[in-house]
Amino acid sequence: MLVVLLIRLGAGPVPAKEAPAPSVELKFVVILSRHGVRSPTWSTEQLNQYSTVPWPQWHVPPGQLTPHGKTLMQLLGAYDRAYLAQAGLSSPTGCADAGHVYFRADPEERTLETGRALAVGMLPGCAVEVHSLPEGTGDPLFSPIAHGIGHPDRALAVAAVLGRIGGNPGALLDVYRPEFETMQQVLMGCRAGTRCLPEGKTVKQSLFELPASVGPGKGDHLAEMRGPLRTASTLAEAFLLEYTSFRG
Repeated sequence: MLVVLLIRLGAGPVPAKEAPAPSVELKFVVILSRHGVRSPTWSTEQLNQYSTVPWPQWHVPPGQLTPHGKTLMQLLGAYDRAYLAQAGLSSPTGCADAGHVYFRADPEERTLETGRALAVGMLPGCAVEVHSLPEGTGDPLFSPIAHGIGHPDRALAVAAVLGRIGGNPGALLDVYRPEFETMQQVLMGCRAGTRCLPEGKTVKQSLFELPASVGPGKGDHLAEMRGPLRTASTLAEAFLLEYTSFRG
């Protein structure tokens, strides 16, 4: 996660078209954002176990910001600058407002690089620091439970999930079987009017062969679901990332 704080100078009224109640003054703007487009959190070798066709190479380690993701975040930063300028909250160009913008990023590569890309897009050519704790240490601002702020009952969280699905994680495979079958066909490279699996093609792992379970989570995740649903979710995300980075 990433926080951008823009402190408005003068604390005067905003333009009439954006004006709040007469007695209200805008003090600052907070932008809370996730990271830009990243590579899948699974390695290519892991993804290839489920597919007859090799997945693309992202050329960055798993989970890191892609070059396309960096470009998109720079565009977003430029958009934010234009939006704020139109609202009379910043100058449209130059570095006069650089000292009044504060960037704070979670100390992970993808969020640090996202913050830097946003800063470049919003304030090109300006000396802007993206604040963060040392990389790899974790930040309680973004991951409070993982750092001991609060003590949730993970066993209760697991029981709550199991209670909503009838105590049988494997039943979800039947509930969403049409969706799982569609995903499996895509992974196997099936084409309309042809047999599936294509001749000479194999997959090392089928979604329908994965055992399903629910257990205590780690870090900020109170409960963790394992098996077909989680795997299919990861693979669907990887499809989306592929189209966003290579075809979008």
